[in-house]
Amino acid sequence: MRYTLLFILILLSACSNSNDSSEESSPSYQTLLTENDGEYATYAMVESEERVHELVSRLRSPEYKHVLSNRTGEARNADDAHYTDLEPSGVPAYFVFDNDGLIFQTTDEEEFFSYLDDLSPE
Repeated sequence: MRYTLLFILILLSACSNSNDSSEESSPSYQTLLTENDGEYATYAMVESEERVHELVSRLRSPEYKHVLSNRTGEARNADDAHYTDLEPSGVPAYFVFDNDGLIFQTTDEEEFFSYLDDLSPE
């Protein structure tokens, strides 16, 4: 009888843990942080695949070599954010990170690039 009760408790515990992990399936933006001062990462949510390609192409230019990581994806609305702890006000949405955390957020593309220009070490 004791073994049956113990088995049921273990089974219930395993079931409750599997539910918790499915709720947390989206990663934290902490995975985007850079390792060193003066290095930056970006995450952008834009309206179309075409905009994704344009943005990625621009971020790969030599003037943005201080941006080590760029994640860009298509999104229909703010709920499409891939990272659970980001709360965009709408789409498009642009985020900049350093080694400590989120340092800038905007919905304006030119403001985003202006901020990246200001971060440039040159």
